[in-house]
Amino acid sequence: MALFSFSGAFANISYVDILGRVIAPQKRKKLMILKQLISSIGVVLSALIVRSVLEKVPYPDNYRLLFIFAAVLLFIAAGGFYLIKEPDDTKKVTLKEPLVKQFISIFTTNRDFRYYLLLMNTTSVVVSVFPFLMLFGGTRFTLLPSHTGMFLLVQMCSAVITNTILALTSKNRYYRPLMYAFIVLSAAIPIAALILPPKPMWYALVFVGSGAAFSLFEIVSQGVLIEISSEDNIALYTGLSGFGSVMQVLFPFLFGLLVPILGYTLVFIATSLYLLIGFISAKQISCAHLRL
Repeated sequence: MALFSFSGAFANISYVDILGRVIAPQKRKKLMILKQLISSIGVVLSALIVRSVLEKVPYPDNYRLLFIFAAVLLFIAAGGFYLIKEPDDTKKVTLKEPLVKQFISIFTTNRDFRYYLLLMNTTSVVVSVFPFLMLFGGTRFTLLPSHTGMFLLVQMCSAVITNTILALTSKNRYYRPLMYAFIVLSAAIPIAALILPPKPMWYALVFVGSGAAFSLFEIVSQGVLIEISSEDNIALYTGLSGFGSVMQVLFPFLFGLLVPILGYTLVFIATSLYLLIGFISAKQISCAHLRL
């Protein structure tokens, strides 16, 4: 699992770096939205395939088959990256200083990077809220395995619909409206979980919102990071942003510690208020020269 996590982190840095250097600035936002749309559709199809394999193939052959299938898809994806033609005049970044010193230097000199980290350390906690939404639902009504499957399906379908709407309506390069929409939607999710009637069909609306929020998060987090960096330091900024985004890791521990003491209601309200702090970042990130 550790090897898998490290591999994913390195792959993400390279992936964002390639997006920033080979995609024309005026096409990046549209590509982010289309990429997220394709990804959402792929997740829905994958979920259906996985469920079918797990039901029809006995253990452990079912997991063996799924891992082989995943390896084949990753090999195909690697071939796609190999065919990408990168610019020949790209500057190479040499890390002459320790990572911590690099982080401090960029953090103190780059105003947009500071506000980007604030954005990530506030709004990214919505990703960590999802398991607790499921647990909280179990305290309000009898949570059956069929309900869990329904909530996940609703969430994935919501992501597909959200990305389809964005693909059809997004005509410019501006990310700020998406940031505002993401923050408002994210802050509304915990409150909706508290006030909706305690019935599974009503509670499914929470996962409609979370599916849309997750899609917006993927678009905003990568798109804004590329815009505040430059072609010769995208990889460095991507690595440092992961290094500085600590709340997504700490939040589940804090949530688990506070719920037994304060209860779900107070913790959910505090989470919504914390998410709203992201408005400070969304308003302050400038990048006027890149038409953010």
